[in-house]
Amino acid sequence: MNNHPPSMIVLGPNPAWQKVLFFDHFQPGGINRAQLRLAFPSGKGVNFCRAARCHGGATTRLLQFAGGETGRRIIAELQTENIAHHTVPVAVSTRVCTTCVCRKSGAITEIIEPSEAAPPDAVNQMLEHLRHHIATCDLVALCGTLPSGTDPVLYEQAARLTADAGKPLLADCWEPLDRILTAGGSVFLKINQDELAALTGEHDLKQALRRLSQRRSPQLIAITAGAADAWLLENHTLYRYRLPHLAEVVNSIGSGDTASAVFGAELLAGKPPRKAFALALGAAMANCRSPRCGDFEPEVARLFTDNIEITEEFF
Repeated sequence: MNNHPPSMIVLGPNPAWQKVLFFDHFQPGGINRAQLRLAFPSGKGVNFCRAARCHGGATTRLLQFAGGETGRRIIAELQTENIAHHTVPVAVSTRVCTTCVCRKSGAITEIIEPSEAAPPDAVNQMLEHLRHHIATCDLVALCGTLPSGTDPVLYEQAARLTADAGKPLLADCWEPLDRILTAGGSVFLKINQDELAALTGEHDLKQALRRLSQRRSPQLIAITAGAADAWLLENHTLYRYRLPHLAEVVNSIGSGDTASAVFGAELLAGKPPRKAFALALGAAMANCRSPRCGDFEPEVARLFTDNIEITEEFF
């Protein structure tokens, strides 16, 4: 009998060193002096792994590219946080992202530095590491966009390796989804409503879901929309999730990544998708109460989950 917790290999190829600056009143175009500064590793893959650790129940191993002084800082802090990772070194320094939080208005502004392409040999190294370790995991997650100019074969081949190994794939990305889906296998898609619109060319949510489901479709499609209603499409059954009011938002960045991590962990734990996504949304709301991306208190997440209203919608 296997008593080990389920494990997830997380491809987060585009990490960042994250700065979060808090202002009493942030004024675009003006001189702004921050009252508080935090800094930590981030990027969708890092946030996913941090959230999975907060949630418990599943372990993670992060695969990422990193380089330069910023990359060394990320690696050192991941070790401090006990986030298991395999880092493929690249020559160019890893990007820095800066979040500006206005305490007066609640507005959050994200400034993202450009990322450089990972060279073909680095892509091959990441795929080789996945190939070597995929038998030891229960799910593979693809988290976020690739560094600009990186060959999309990375995600396509990762999806093919996952399908060939008979493992489920959680895609928290919308590019290159068509190439990911051609690999076959069991795919769970978790994106936000803006990404769904970009993917399908439809701004009406139900029409966008219909268009996506008419193509080679993921097994599950979970859609978040910030504080607005979230949606889950499972076997042509559509569920709407009405979220409770969140009175205080400290930092909402990383909430989608938090939802992905908890969704994957709960699916591996055997929860029905309808319940797994509710737990994921509760954790995403709890993440908004923390200044750190992917960080939340499980007891707060459960309180939010208990107040989510789920209804079945005509589709």
